[in-house]
Amino acid sequence: EFFTVRGGSGIPRPAGLPRARLMVGGSGLRRTPAIAGRFADECNCMARTPEEAAPFFEACRAAFEAAGRDPATMRRSHILTTLCAEDDADAERQARAAGLTVDQLPPGRVTTPAVLVDRLREWEAAGLDRVVISRNGSMDLPSLQMIGELVLEKFL
Repeated sequence: EFFTVRGGSGIPRPAGLPRARLMVGGSGLRRTPAIAGRFADECNCMARTPEEAAPFFEACRAAFEAAGRDPATMRRSHILTTLCAEDDADAERQARAAGLTVDQLPPGRVTTPAVLVDRLREWEAAGLDRVVISRNGSMDLPSLQMIGELVLEKFL
């Protein structure tokens, strides 16, 4: 079922902004940066490491410049998909909740809080403005609490 809205006010508007911020993400080096250069406020990379992300962010910077925009206004972010667990049993529990086994997850996806802190520090050192932590599967309150207490607290 579809609906058409005409003359909608779009309330609430972003606080202090004339419009919502636009994030464009990907990994390509031509089309995604060109679109980001014209329209985006933030470029989001899906590379696994800051070193792999560098060419993407450089292409986005050049695209901002080519579009007549100040590259210094470009926010940079990364989406980090992880299964953060305290031990093997916790990792298995979380994977099961997502309908998977740990063996089905890509290499490096399962981390401990300490490893996740190290990865986030690497992205921070690379100059990113934001890292979006994404999880496999369903909402898992114990793991979110653990990430909040043992990982995010290190960055406050």
